[in-house]
Amino acid sequence: MAGESARHYEDFWGDILGFIRRRVAAGERDPLPIVNQIEARGKLRRHRSDRASGALPSRVGEFLNTGHKALSYGREIMVPPGTFETEIIFHDALQHLIEADTDVIVEFGAGYGRNLFWLESILRHERPEMHYIACELTGAGRDCARELAALRPEMKLEIVPFDFRNPDYGFLSAHASVLGFSLAAIEQVTFLPETFFSGLLAHGGKVVVAHYEPVGWQNDATLRRFARNVIETCGEGLSERDCFEALKQQRTNGSSQPPVSDDALLAPALALSRGWNRNLVSSLSTLQSSGAVEILFFKPNIWGGVRCPLSLIGWRAPNR
Repeated sequence: MAGESARHYEDFWGDILGFIRRRVAAGERDPLPIVNQIEARGKLRRHRSDRASGALPSRVGEFLNTGHKALSYGREIMVPPGTFETEIIFHDALQHLIEADTDVIVEFGAGYGRNLFWLESILRHERPEMHYIACELTGAGRDCARELAALRPEMKLEIVPFDFRNPDYGFLSAHASVLGFSLAAIEQVTFLPETFFSGLLAHGGKVVVAHYEPVGWQNDATLRRFARNVIETCGEGLSERDCFEALKQQRTNGSSQPPVSDDALLAPALALSRGWNRNLVSSLSTLQSSGAVEILFFKPNIWGGVRCPLSLIGWRAPNR
């Protein structure tokens, strides 16, 4: 995560921390309602009209009448507002990856821990012995998770500092069967280092990892070539619109079969403009070719807005 992005998230989680403390001071004693309140608060902010005032029916009508172009399994569809504000697909996939011997669930880039609190609420009766580890770079994010964890001491939650660019997996030494995951967190790391994978593969026990990240465009050789040419030609720091226009120019400069649509250029344009990840798919492909990992599934652009569709990837250390 770049320094500017890290500062942004320190401020972002700091605002969340203040909200958590206000809810606790008001008498809330369960972390899950606070998690849901945080998410509802964020949704309202994202969907609220820019108008400072207006009749309630007109605001509701504006919300309900706003359609969005989306990708579902790579196919373009139109969906109602608010449809992207859920990780149900990914949470369900994670539950199917939990095995009888899984003893710890680890989130890389956990933020304030919302996904772990949601998972624990589902698993608490069936798997009360499960351990959870929230790995988060920002101190404010870790503080949020600690405040929420204090409300549920029964949850076996460990909160550790973690940097994708310099990963330390010492916290896994006490666990034999690991299920790790990231959800829109690796997106913040332009080039994920090889040590992210090698450190996990060096763990002596079973390791299964799932990612839900906006990296589907990386699976297209033409889009990868366009993106590489744009960076080589124009450098970093372009706006999203300028990245989009530069990618269109790449399409004009050379033929591509099959033709690349404008909509297909939106995801790499967003990724390039924000410095988002460019190598998760290629890294896993290289590791699979060498036999270092086994890819369990890869569903590119399984769901999400056409600018930022999420892809579902699962892999494991083989023969364990």
